[in-house]
Amino acid sequence: MGISVLALTPALSCSKTDPEQTQGTDEKDKVIKTFSLAIDTGMGNVLIETLDILVFGTDSLQRLEAYQRFEGPLTEKIYLASTAGDKQVFACANSQYESGDWMKVHSVSGLYDFTYELESERRDHPVMSGQASVSAGIDSCAVISLKRLTSEIMLNSINCDFRGKPYEGEKIMDGRIYLINVNTQGRIFNDSDKNPSKLANVGILNERDIFKFSEPALIMQDLPSEIGEERLFPDIHLCCCPNHGTEEGFGSPYTRLVIEGKVQGETYYWAETINRDGDENGITGSGKYVYNLTIRRKGSRDPDCPASITDTEFTFSEKEWEEQEPYIVSF
Repeated sequence: MGISVLALTPALSCSKTDPEQTQGTDEKDKVIKTFSLAIDTGMGNVLIETLDILVFGTDSLQRLEAYQRFEGPLTEKIYLASTAGDKQVFACANSQYESGDWMKVHSVSGLYDFTYELESERRDHPVMSGQASVSAGIDSCAVISLKRLTSEIMLNSINCDFRGKPYEGEKIMDGRIYLINVNTQGRIFNDSDKNPSKLANVGILNERDIFKFSEPALIMQDLPSEIGEERLFPDIHLCCCPNHGTEEGFGSPYTRLVIEGKVQGETYYWAETINRDGDENGITGSGKYVYNLTIRRKGSRDPDCPASITDTEFTFSEKEWEEQEPYIVSF
């Protein structure tokens, strides 16, 4: 879905008058320029409830020159004003802040303190951000491509194949899938934090953490009631904030995808550390990681213990919230 916003820019104020009417007789007014701004999400299944746009100068001070919040469907021209010259334009859709919070920003550096919380994220109204450069003038145009900030972990398909085991023919029952060691906080305009800022489900599935989520299905969902040799396609999508630190340690555990289920009445876990095979650097912002799982033996008793089985295979290529070749994981 693309949303087009015609924006004319300036000094911490906005107007819905014709842009030519903003020109005055005093010298200061003569330097006011206009430009058009197009906002595009690139995704057809998300909605924009609020859109915050901030315009900054490009000199050494990078001061805020204009701010405006738009709400609901954007169906009319919106006029803003700024001084002439090169500008930096930042946009955030569906932010978890009030407009008064954005108005406290004085320069570009102030934007880097703004974060989003996974607990408050909504799948159909995700927090998205983007930025662009433009030279303010009647014929100039800036295009901002908004990207959602969370990363997606998708279970495309799953089956189990216990042939050759003493429990051949058994199925996995009462299954569910979830993320552990989940980073639940990220920055809106600066993805420089490599280690997680705030964690949920540390080491195990924590029901108290799940309860804090507006949409618990973002990090936990039920699997089909029986998983057998026939491949199932549950099309499950989980979400988390980036976690791409280079070393795992206390306070910075790697995020893992966990399959939990019962075999012969006993609970087992099949865990996979996400995107840490070889030189891969973990979960990046706006990444998408797709799994097809084949489970070939009973799992671990510990959900935080990654599978270390010789018949595990991986194929992977990283993209941003679009279809890609999946991981193939055989436990």
